[in-house]
Amino acid sequence: MAYLNIVDWGRLDVAFLYSHPNEKRERWLQVLRLVARDVKVVQNKIWSIRIDYGILEWLIARGIKVTSWENSSVSEQQLIDIVNGLPMLQILIIESRCITDAAVIALANSNLTNLTTLRLSMSGNFTDAGVIVLANSNLTSLTTLEISYCDQITDAGITALANGNLTNLTSLTINHTNEITDASLLALATCAMTNLSSLAINYCDKITDAGIVAIANGNLANLTELDISDCKNISDDGVIALANGNLTKLSLLNISNGMVLSENITDEGIIGLCNGNLGNLTSLDVSCIQEITDVGLAALATSKLTNLTSLSVILCHNFTDVGLIALANGTLTNIASLDINTCGNITDAGITALASGTLTKIASLNISFCRNITDAGVVALANGNLTKLSSLDVSGNDEVTDISFIALANRNLTSLTSLDICYCDQSTDTGLTALANGKLTKLSSLNVGGNKQITDAGVVALANGNLTSLTSLDISHCDQRTDIGLTALANGKLTNLTSLDISRCDNITDIGLTALANGNLTSLTSLNISRCHNVNISDEGVMALANGNLTKLSSLDMSYCRNITDEAVDTIRSRFPDFDFIW
Repeated sequence: MAYLNIVDWGRLDVAFLYSHPNEKRERWLQVLRLVARDVKVVQNKIWSIRIDYGILEWLIARGIKVTSWENSSVSEQQLIDIVNGLPMLQILIIESRCITDAAVIALANSNLTNLTTLRLSMSGNFTDAGVIVLANSNLTSLTTLEISYCDQITDAGITALANGNLTNLTSLTINHTNEITDASLLALATCAMTNLSSLAINYCDKITDAGIVAIANGNLANLTELDISDCKNISDDGVIALANGNLTKLSLLNISNGMVLSENITDEGIIGLCNGNLGNLTSLDVSCIQEITDVGLAALATSKLTNLTSLSVILCHNFTDVGLIALANGTLTNIASLDINTCGNITDAGITALASGTLTKIASLNISFCRNITDAGVVALANGNLTKLSSLDVSGNDEVTDISFIALANRNLTSLTSLDICYCDQSTDTGLTALANGKLTKLSSLNVGGNKQITDAGVVALANGNLTSLTSLDISHCDQRTDIGLTALANGKLTNLTSLDISRCDNITDIGLTALANGNLTSLTSLNISRCHNVNISDEGVMALANGNLTKLSSLDMSYCRNITDEAVDTIRSRFPDFDFIW
């Protein structure tokens, strides 16, 4: 025990909870108290079960040093006990209706002088009364505060925060809190929280340009990250105010509208960003803004925002190859991550320009669900200038075939570590075999899920091919994969795999699971066999997993496997309490 630096108490005490006599358990807990420097309670089923068995009371009674609590399986009284009984907490993250004003007031009046991170969400029982007491508390070590999905909090609570004692905050997140208005942003803009470097105000429908103007021209000049995504009433005026205000240190700006396709921000706002004071921006997200056209993209391409390393324009349907070609040949040569997924007007012409353009530092490219991209575009990528690509997502493109995968396997993109080709409906065993035997020997993650024409032959080729660096493999959602393919994987060369997803493969049975259990994949820590509806996956296969070689397995998803009984689950749980079950 003396070598332990970080102790996951929930895992270590399993045997004692179930079998050891009280005296021995007490001695072990005393040793733990003496040697454990850092006990962290995390959000998983293991800890949730331990909480049901009284772990919180044991931790408090023995003075165990708990520095982080992130498990929400607690009641209001247990939350009060946590803040009063675990004085060394540095991180407290609770997502539960157990968050009430009484619990927050107990927190505010506690002695958690080391608390630096507090995240409270998912409670309609937490109101301004609790926030006001928290704002005026002695928890002045707090640097990160998040309040989310708390519908009873209004401007009164946020104004109290802005004017309270928590002046050391560097990160503040308020999202899905629908009653706050521009008054809250005005209070924040003029508050004493001048150390704030990160501010996120998301999904707040009553925020308008007036609030954004206040933030842009207020006291928060040290902000480096601003996320105002999904505030649907922000328009070009607000964006232009941001561009020309005091926030010259901003490196990350998110004005996307992921939940509601926005029409209030247009090319005018994007042009304003390009011509403003935000030359330090490195990350810009304008996803789901429908009124951005080629004009806006062309302005970005030749703008002063030359420090940009990340650009997301997801679901922007009104820009075309013209805008992408401008971007590909523009001045934003530091871009390392480009996400244009689900942009329906992008074709091979735009992708070809990107492949041969000036953006040679791109390491991550997402062109998924751009339905007009065909083999011509992907082959251009494979033969192009983007030799630093480490992550490529071409999933969901129906016109991409084996020709693309053969090119990817054998051309210039040998730095790829992650490749997602799921739901490319025309891909077959030929393409997967080419990938398996090609040059992409650095691949650590491969997703071929949902490709209906890939059969056991492709999986067998993969199992015996060159991709021995793979640690994550998804071959889910296809009836063409059977026990033959799974057995080949189990006995093949992919011994570095730590994560395997074979969910929704209805022709996998206990035979395949038994082969997997007794095969070479002894590094597996995560296995997903969910929604394999075949009645031939039963207790027998699951028990084989429990008794086989997969001793490192800690996460097992068996949800919607209707022929697995409670008895099998209880047996595995008693033998392997470290398992994080989804069932």
